[in-house]
Amino acid sequence: MKELHEMYYAELSERVEETIQAIRRRAYEEGYQHGKDDAKLREISETILTPEKLAKLDQKKRDEIVAKAKSDVYDLLKERQISADEMEFITDQKRRVVVAKIKHLFSGFTLTEGIAKCNPDDCFNVHIGKAIALRRALGLAIPSYYLNAPNPTEVRNYDSVDYKGVIYTITPTSEKDMRYGNNQAQVTSIVALDGEVIDDSRE
Repeated sequence: MKELHEMYYAELSERVEETIQAIRRRAYEEGYQHGKDDAKLREISETILTPEKLAKLDQKKRDEIVAKAKSDVYDLLKERQISADEMEFITDQKRRVVVAKIKHLFSGFTLTEGIAKCNPDDCFNVHIGKAIALRRALGLAIPSYYLNAPNPTEVRNYDSVDYKGVIYTITPTSEKDMRYGNNQAQVTSIVALDGEVIDDSRE
């Protein structure tokens, strides 16, 4: 191929025109690719788990675990043919403990029992506690999801909330009730917004 200094004017003009066309094609192709890349980035950004999305996922997972615990207790009692007279659950919400006692039908003597204690860093839930305690009483394995349930990320009616060392019950009451000191607050109150849910049994 000739060097530029060896070309005539006509040849230089043709080379310049070819170069310009090549630049235009490359710019179009790269622009198109950049557009595709931008679209992909937008698509990826929409699926990225933001803190808000993660919080909702944790709450959904906890709701599913609580529902599983309720059905687990019902299914185990039915499967083992344990009647209401033979089964006793003792709940101590202050100590965050649930005890499951299986008793002799006629004498009332405790045949076996299981205990579930809530970790200090975890939110207490009586339904999860019952499932764990009953399984221990029956000598069954404890599913890891009971022991590793995420803490709630939403405050709902009838939750117990610790707000600056004071325990409030979230109920559909007025803000005025809370100010009069009966330790009740609404979901929209500062208590619910800034407090920590310590019990979401809602019994």
